[in-house]
Formats: sequence, C-alpha cells, structure tokens
Amino acid sequence: MIFSNNRLGKFIRNGRLDLNLTQEQLAEKLNCNLSYLGNVERGKNIPSLKLFCRIILILNLSADAFIRPKQNTENSTYLQLIRLLPQCTPKELKILLENARTLLENREEKPRNPLSTMILEPLCIFDYIFTRKGILVRYRDHFLKIWVV
Repeated sequence: MIFSNNRLGKFIRNGRLDLNLTQEQLAEKLNCNLSYLGNVERGKNIPSLKLFCRIILILNLSADAFIRPKQNTENSTYLQLIRLLPQCTPKELKILLENARTLLENREEKPRNPLSTMILEPLCIFDYIFTRKGILVRYRDHFLKIWVV
C-alpha cells in the first residue's frame, strides 16, 4: 500500500462528516489549530502519531482500516454503521441486533451457504462436543469440525 497524504486527509474528513462534525468542532475536541486540521484534511500536512491517535479515537475510526484497507472500505453504509456502534448504549445495541436479525430472516433472497448464516448470527446457541483432536460443532442441521493444533 502506498501512503498518500490525500488519502489520509480524505479518511479523516469522511470520518468527521459521518459524525456531522464541522472542522471547528473537531479542532476544538482535538485541541489543535483549525487551519492545521484543514491542511491535514487537504493532504498538505501530516498529523503527528499522537494527533492521529486522538483523531481516530474521537471519530471512532479504525487505524487498521486506514493502514490495511479491507473489502468493505468502499461501502459507505457499512463504514458508518461500524463507526456509530461504539456510541450506542447496550439497550440500543440489542435493538439494532434484533432489527438486523429480523431483516435477515424476512429478506426475499436467503444465503445459499448454510454456514454463512452462522457468520451472520454470532450470538446464536449451538451444541458442541470436545474430541481428542478438536471440537465438533452442531449448528442447526450442520456440523463443523474445528481442529486444535
């Protein structure tokens, strides 16, 4: 991956806009100069590591998402959800989880791979058996062997 000041600036600007913050509001939270923050967003300046860490904490960004972009970096909706989740209360998280499960259960097109459902529902209850070589997991009508090395 090639480092780019412009890419870093866009990463920070998008995070700020996702939270509906102005540059002034973010500069105040960061305790940094407004024109300096503007130059960072335009790719003219590079923030120090300390400032970069404060930026990603305040904006709920992932440094990993910047350093090693993943497949969902193109999906703005996905990124916004990920950034907003830490701001939710436990009750709000439960409501979001139930809403997501309801949407998945009632969608017209179901996933073809039965194990993909297991990935989408990480909090489900399933049976498991410990064996000498690993764990045999039963999820609904499917079995999955997890080998311990």
